[in-house]
Amino acid sequence: MRLAHISDLHVLDLAGSRLRDFLNKRMTGGLTLLLRRSKAHPVEVVAAAVEDLKEQGVDHVVVTGDLTNLSLGSEYDRATALLRELGGRAEVSVVPGNHDVYTRESVGRFERACAEWLPEDLAATDWPWLKHVGDGEVALIGVNTAVPTPWLMANGRVGGEQLKRLASLLQRDDVRDRMKVVLLHHPLLDDPEHRLYWMRKLHDAPALCEVLSAGGVDLVLHGHNHIRHRTDVQGMEVRTAASTSNVGASGPASRAWAG
Repeated sequence: MRLAHISDLHVLDLAGSRLRDFLNKRMTGGLTLLLRRSKAHPVEVVAAAVEDLKEQGVDHVVVTGDLTNLSLGSEYDRATALLRELGGRAEVSVVPGNHDVYTRESVGRFERACAEWLPEDLAATDWPWLKHVGDGEVALIGVNTAVPTPWLMANGRVGGEQLKRLASLLQRDDVRDRMKVVLLHHPLLDDPEHRLYWMRKLHDAPALCEVLSAGGVDLVLHGHNHIRHRTDVQGMEVRTAASTSNVGASGPASRAWAG
C-alpha cells in the first residue's frame, strides 16, 4: 500500500467575507496574512501538489490539518474542491488543524465541510474516527487535536473523553491485529528550539503518547511544524510533513513538497 501524507495547505480565499467575520481572533490572523502568509502559501502550489499526487497513483492520501487559514467558509470551499480531485473517503482521509477551528463559531465547520472524507455522520464530539484501508490490512485512525484558542495561540488538546475512546478503539478486534496508523495535526514532542513552542504545543501529548504506545500504534503522522522530520517515540515511528504550500521557507526540509 502506498500512503501519501500532505499537511498545512493554508488555502486562502476571502470571497464573501464581511468585516464582522474579523471582529475576533481572525483580526490578528488577517494581519499575518497581509504581512507574510498570503505570499508564502499560494494556492497554486496546492493545486500542483494535487496533480502530482494523481500522477503518482498512490492508494490513499492523508491530510493532517490546516486546510484553511482562518476557517472561513470560502476557504473550505476552495480547499475541498482541490481535495475532491483526489477521490472520496476510500481514497482520502483528513483531520483538522488549529487553523481549521480558528474561532469558537467555527467549531463543527470542519466536520460539515469535509464530510465526504470522514466516516458517515461524524460529529465534532465523536472523535477519533476509524477507517480500514489497504484491503483492510491497515487501521487508519484520525485524532482531533484542534480546539479554539485565545489570540496569538496555536495550541492543541485531545481531551480526556477522546483519549478514553481512543484507548478503547485500539483494543478492538478489528484494530488490534492490524497495522495501526494514527493521524493528528499537533506534534507529539515539544520543540524547545522553537522560541514560541509553548504557544504551539499539544497540551496533553504525554497522555496521548501513553495511549498510543499501550495500543501498539505503529506509525503517527502529523503536521503543524511546517518541517519534514522523522523520529521514534516510545517505539512508534513518527513522521512530520512540511507545509504542502510553503514556498516562503528557507531550507529544504521546510519547503513545499508532495509525495
